[in-house]
Order: sequence, then C-alpha cells, then structure tokens
Amino acid sequence: MCCGSVGGSRAIVEECFKWAHQRKVFGKPLIEQAVIRAKFANMFAKVEALQAYLEHVTYQVSSHSFDRGTVAYKSDFGFLVTHRCAT
Repeated sequence: MCCGSVGGSRAIVEECFKWAHQRKVFGKPLIEQAVIRAKFANMFAKVEALQAYLEHVTYQVSSHSFDRGTVAYKSDFGFLVTHRCAT
C-alpha cells in the first residue's frame, strides 16, 4: 500500500513538472515563475523523504527478525500510513 502511494506520488510530481514546462503564463513557461519552482522544490523534498523512509523501513523488515522489534515496526508502519494519507 505504501509502495504504491510513493510510486503514485512520484508519477504525479513528474507529470506536473512536465506540464509546468509546457504551460505558458504571461508569455513564459510556468516553470520560470519563482513561486512555482518553490512549490516544486517542496513537493520533490517531501516525495524523496518519503521514498527514503520507505526504503529504511523495508530494510529494517527484511534484515531483522520480527521478534526483536515488533513494536518499532508497528510505529514505523503507522507513520508511513499516516504520512501517506496526509499527502
């Protein structure tokens, strides 16, 4: 569920970025507006952070036994699901 959400977020940001290069506003591409570039920077940062956290949790699950830190896994998964729903 979380992997699909992160992948979907990446695809959406990519499509928005392509669209911003094509869309003309005041005779210039939309991407040349400073506000739009700042919004894209924020979106890229959030998606990359979520991707890194997902990879971190995946590594934890694949390299450790569930007996050692089941509570930690639940909190990590809970954070991922909560963040996925918020984005």
